[in-house]
Formats: sequence, structure tokens, C-alpha cells
Amino acid sequence: MTDRAKSVGSVLFKQSVIGGTSAMAKSNTSKISKISRTELKLLEKSSDRPLAGAMYFIAYTVLYSLCFLCAKYLYDRNHDLNPFQMLVMRSSFAITMQIALVNKELKKAVWDGVDRASVGPLIFRSF
Repeated sequence: MTDRAKSVGSVLFKQSVIGGTSAMAKSNTSKISKISRTELKLLEKSSDRPLAGAMYFIAYTVLYSLCFLCAKYLYDRNHDLNPFQMLVMRSSFAITMQIALVNKELKKAVWDGVDRASVGPLIFRSF
């Protein structure tokens, strides 16, 4: 919870306990009117991580630049390389990486739960 949320939360608590009639509660209403209950809840549950966002953006920018750099070096070294061949190489590498990274636990989710007696009928039904 941020300092502003703590101070506004304590003001709201004091006002609810006192009842809003004392001089202390009346002097704090100007602070309360500047921030609504919704904004207070957003401040309390703020999940903003600007440092992580900046790091992801920097990593994205570096990797995107490396992609262009690798393409330039491949075109410079192989003069007969046409764009379609480059597209095929990039897409095959991307598909391979996706299979490796996304399907890490595919065997555990699909195959390990099947008992040995059901393997034959399951293969037959698949084809």
C-alpha cells in the first residue's frame, strides 16, 4: 500500500469512527474529496510494475534489433538468398521454439494419464 493510500485510509477510518462531526474530521474532508473510494482501492491494489515493464520493453527492443541484424548478415553472406527462403527459415525456427517452450508438459497432460490397456484403442480412434 502506498503512503498516499495509507494516509487517505487513516483519514477515512478516523472520519467513520468520529462520525464526521468533529473539527478534525471536517479539516480532513478536503483531502478526502480529492480522492474517491475507487481511486483509493486502486491505490491499495496497485499492480503496476514500471521497472518490470521497462525491462520487458528493453528486452523486446534488443531482440527485435538482433532479428534485423541477423537478417542483414544472412543476406550479406548469402547473395542468392531470396526473401521467401528467409521467411521459411524464420518461421521454421519460430515453430521449433514454440514447440519446445509451449509444449513442455504436453506428455504429462496428455499421455501419462492413460492406462496401458487403453493405448491401442486410443491410437486406433486417433487415426
